[in-house]
Amino acid sequence: MLSVRDNGVGLSPEMLENGFGLRGLQDRAQQVGGSLQIDKGVGDGVQVSFVAPIEDE
Repeated sequence: MLSVRDNGVGLSPEMLENGFGLRGLQDRAQQVGGSLQIDKGVGDGVQVSFVAPIEDE
């Protein structure tokens, strides 16, 4: 698990829909069998958490 948090201004819904940054991260997480969670609130900052399984070799 990797989690990144800031105490900035948060994200508006338009920021999540435009561009490929966060959408690209979500696609990559799914490609490796993981997930991406984005907790946002305008004025509250943002936390992005990436969870991926570990493969046994």
